Formats: sequence, C-alpha cells, structure tokens
Amino acid sequence: MRITITLEDPTPEAVKDFAACSVKHGAVLVPDTAWTPERARDYFELLPPRAKEIVLKALHAGGRVPADALRTDGKGLNGHPNGLKSVLAKGADQKPPLWPHGMKQPVVGIGPGYGPVKGYKIRDEDLDAFRKGLAHLLKVNDSVTGAVRADLTPKGEE
Repeated sequence: MRITITLEDPTPEAVKDFAACSVKHGAVLVPDTAWTPERARDYFELLPPRAKEIVLKALHAGGRVPADALRTDGKGLNGHPNGLKSVLAKGADQKPPLWPHGMKQPVVGIGPGYGPVKGYKIRDEDLDAFRKGLAHLLKVNDSVTGAVRADLTPKGEE
C-alpha cells in the first residue's frame, strides 16, 4: 500500500519528528523534487540579472537559447551559469525552504561538457512549469530580451 502525505511549509522540527515516526514504521520518505510553476517563479526571482536573461530568452525561443544570442556585449558567457546553480542551494536553505535539497538544475548548458557552451536549455521535463510560472513576464514587452510574445507554445506544438 502506498500512502502519500503532504506537509505544507513544515518547520524543521516537524519534519524531523515526522521522519522519525515514519522510519519507525518502515516508511521511505521521498521529497517532491518536481518543478512546479510556483517553484519556477521563486527560482526566477532569486536569479541574478544575467541568469534571468538566459531563462527568459530560452522561454521565448521554445526552451533553448544559443550562446550567440546571449553575447550581445561581445563578451564571453563567464558568470552566466553561476547564478543558475547557486540559486538551488539558496532556495533550499531559506526559512521556510522554497524547495527541498536535491532538486535538479532546471536550466543547463548545451555543449560537449568542456570548453565554451553552445547555449542553454530548460530541461524538457521542467519547461511546462517554467512556461506557466513565468507567463506573466512573457505577455508584456520584456526589457531584458526586447521581445513581445503573448503565447508560450513553440510553433508546431499547438
């Protein structure tokens, strides 16, 4: 038998007590590590400006943004990915946490794993949560990307 229990914004003490009780009865606790629209919105709000630019441009382009689209100032992409990674720990460590530790990074570099990245993408499994969570930002003129687009469905997926 599988029983699902949701604890909304539990205190650390409540989580500890619940975990102790659950383990005593042989339960396995699995944190919910799925990206939701609310988590996507919180993640975006914590990002530094250059990382926000990656997310917005990727959403405007159907989930992927080439590196050249981010090199508007003629410089490299140094520093872009740092915010994308550091925000995960920051959100998990907040009181109350915005998400549990162990969340997958939703925006990842595209490339061979060494050298310059070819671009960035929002993971396919997370794209819908980001579209819904950030829809309010994409319906108006976006000062970061300069784009205006009301619908978030990439062409061909209607």
